[in-house]
Amino acid sequence: MDGGEIRGPQFLPRSYLWYGVDGDQDGRVSLYDPADAIPSCAHYLEQYGWKSGLSRTEQRNVIWGYNHSDAYIDTVLWVAGEVESPTPESARAKPKVQVAKRRRPPTKTARATTSARAKSSTRAKTTARAKTSAHHTP
Repeated sequence: MDGGEIRGPQFLPRSYLWYGVDGDQDGRVSLYDPADAIPSCAHYLEQYGWKSGLSRTEQRNVIWGYNHSDAYIDTVLWVAGEVESPTPESARAKPKVQVAKRRRPPTKTARATTSARAKSSTRAKTTARAKTSAHHTP
């Protein structure tokens, strides 16, 4: 998974050869075909110790053999739990998503206006100083 999408399992070529299962018995193993991918994953995990009745910690340890990401393991175990016993729709909390407002950099027009104001202000101060100093000259 590289963008969060769900797709077939990713096996190393050696694992594909060792653990691939021709689930639909069509003479080939395709990890893109759920009929082959599901029993192939089950065979792989079984070889790494997966069996019925494992504790949550034991399940995590088996999945760790496939993928060393805690986020991945948590997601797999959550999905497995939802498949086994779905959360009723009424009990699901609707996620509240807060999107931070991003400050946009000033546009060229805004920058030019700001710059023009600053220059104008500087000129006015310089002119005022020049007039003041001209009147106070001994």
